[in-house]
Amino acid sequence: MKKIKIVLLIIMSITLISGAILFILKGADKREKEKILENANKNGYMIEFADDSSLFIEKQNAKFYYNVDLSGVFFDKCDILVEEKDVKVKEGDIVITIKDKGNNFVNVSIHDSRILIKEDGTEEDHFYSTFFTSNDEFDESSLVISEAKVDDEQKSKDAYKHVMDYLTPENLKDYYNQAKDICDHLNEK
Repeated sequence: MKKIKIVLLIIMSITLISGAILFILKGADKREKEKILENANKNGYMIEFADDSSLFIEKQNAKFYYNVDLSGVFFDKCDILVEEKDVKVKEGDIVITIKDKGNNFVNVSIHDSRILIKEDGTEEDHFYSTFFTSNDEFDESSLVISEAKVDDEQKSKDAYKHVMDYLTPENLKDYYNQAKDICDHLNEK
């Protein structure tokens, strides 16, 4: 009987301690979000929380995504909506995504989900998706090629060329730097 009481006492103690820790973390999480909102307003950003651990900011043709935890805000990715001139589109769009990999490396992907209307009025599915890995200079010489992947060099160069049809390395660098600047602003103390 005494052993049962000790076990129950231990279980109740663990439950109380866990509850207290959760209560403290929720309070810290709320204070962190309030600080993020305050910093966003101060810098003129309209942010939306996607869930408890992520938010995004829309600016012109780009959507910047960030992860949030108790230590702050971290850049995740940037989706950039681009258009091809002189093309009739029934539906869909082209999105170029810059995804942060850490240590100044990124994945840049292009997703084309358009249905085009050709000159003769027929429709053409134009679905396409590919990516390359680069450092944050975004020039062709900064492509990261994996020897372990078959045809990675050619696939990366093809993906790079396809992205360059819509954005220059300078454009990509501008979006990436803008994403990092927003992150710095949201993390101001």
